[in-house]
Amino acid sequence: MALSAAFQDSEYISCFMESTEVRSNYWLSALILDASTQQRMDALLALTNDEGIMTRPLWIPLHQQTMYTRCPRMDLSVTDNLVQSVINIPSSASLGGRL
Repeated sequence: MALSAAFQDSEYISCFMESTEVRSNYWLSALILDASTQQRMDALLALTNDEGIMTRPLWIPLHQQTMYTRCPRMDLSVTDNLVQSVINIPSSASLGGRL
């Protein structure tokens, strides 16, 4: 089952989708939480990890890391929002139908 199909009926979680002009290699699978669910991200991460599904938040963006805080940058509000709303999930051919 495609990841997008697994969450197609969810009003709180969606998946990144290919645009028509590109083709993804899907090496990184991620879920996007809607605004009402973002506040429960830590609980969702804990629950999935407790169930043996290793999920994790996005990496800390460079502009938020101490050594880069004084560097010039453009508006990164989209990046800041993604950090609050994206969960990386396992991506492996060996997972089969587990997710």
